[in-house]
Amino acid sequence: MSGASSLADVSSRPAPSRPAGAAARPAVATGPAVEWLLRPSAPADAHWMAELRAVVMQPDLERLRRFDPVRVRQRFLDAFDPARTSVILVNGSDVGLIAVRSEDDAHWIEHFYLQSSIQGLGVGSEVLRSMIDAHGDGRPFRLNVLQGSPARRLYERHGFVFEHADPVGVFLVRDPSAPQVLLVGGTEKRLLELHDYDERWPAVFADHAHRIRDALAASDSDVEHIGSTSVPGLAAKPIIDIAVTVNDLTAEGQYLDALGGVGYELRVREPGHRLMRTPERDVHVHIYERGDQAVTEYLVFRDHLRADADDRALYEETKRRLLAKDWDDMNAYADAKTDVISEIKSRAWTLRTEASREGPRR
Repeated sequence: MSGASSLADVSSRPAPSRPAGAAARPAVATGPAVEWLLRPSAPADAHWMAELRAVVMQPDLERLRRFDPVRVRQRFLDAFDPARTSVILVNGSDVGLIAVRSEDDAHWIEHFYLQSSIQGLGVGSEVLRSMIDAHGDGRPFRLNVLQGSPARRLYERHGFVFEHADPVGVFLVRDPSAPQVLLVGGTEKRLLELHDYDERWPAVFADHAHRIRDALAASDSDVEHIGSTSVPGLAAKPIIDIAVTVNDLTAEGQYLDALGGVGYELRVREPGHRLMRTPERDVHVHIYERGDQAVTEYLVFRDHLRADADDRALYEETKRRLLAKDWDDMNAYADAKTDVISEIKSRAWTLRTEASREGPRR
C-alpha cells in the first residue's frame, strides 16, 4: 500500500556516494535550493526502507487501528524487490524511496515514502512526475492509499482519480488517455502588457474577496490576494489573482454554482485546481483544496517579493523581457516564467527556513 509522500520524520542517513551513471535532476521549483536524484536500490537498503515505511505509515495505521510495528516492517521486507525500487536522494542523502511494479495492463506505484524533513520542497511532486514520464507507455498507473491519508491529495494533483475503496484503502488510477486539463473555450490569444503598480488593486481585491466570502459563506473558505498585483511596487498585468481554498475540491456543487451566481465563469478544470474568472477576464479566482501546498507556495512567493526589492526587480525585468515576445496563449507565457520563479522561491524558502531556526526576535 502506498504511504503518504511526507508524513513523519526519521533521522537522515549518511550521504552515499553518487552511483556511476546516476543523473542529477534539476533543482526543484518549490522550496530551498536542493538537488534530487534517483539511484537504484540494493539489498542493503531494505532495512532502513522498512523503518521509513513504518514511521511514515504509523499515524494513519494507528488512526485506522491497524498499526502492528512488526508486521508493517516485515511486509515490506518480504516483498522488497531492489530491481523495481529506486532510492530518492536530496543533497546527497537518502531521504525516501519509490517502487513501481509493471504488469501487462498497468503500472502499480507500490511504495512512495519521504522523510518529513523534505515536506514542502516539491520533491514528492517532482519524483512522481519523473516516474510517470519514465513509464509513460500508454498503460494506466494505479495505486492505493490508506483511508484519510493526506497522500491522496498529491496523487490527485497529478491526475489520479478515485476508482474504488474498501474499509482500509482507497484505490486511485491515472489513465493517460483521459484529458488532464480542460480549458473551457480552448486556448486564447490575448494582448499581454504590464502596467505600473496601481494603488487601486488592493481595493479591487477586497471587493471581490467580500463577494466570494458571501457566496461561499456556508463553505468556510479562505481567500487570499496572490500574484503580481498583490505586491506593492511591482508592475503587473492588470489581472487580480485570488486564491480560494475549499474543504473538498471535487465537490464542485459546493462552490462552482455559488461563484457562478456572483459573476465568475469556469475557465480551467485540472487535477487539484479550478480557475474561474470574470467575463472581463480581469479577475482570476484560483480554487484549491484546503491544505494544498500550492497555496503555501503562492503566499511564500508573494511575501518574499513584498520584502525583497532585488528579487522584485528581477521578477519585473524578466516579465518585461518575456512580454516583448509574441505568445499564442497566456498559459505559455506563464510557463516561460518558471525558471526565474523557481530561483526566487528557492531564496524565499531558504530565508524562511533560516528565520524559523532562529525563532522570534526579542
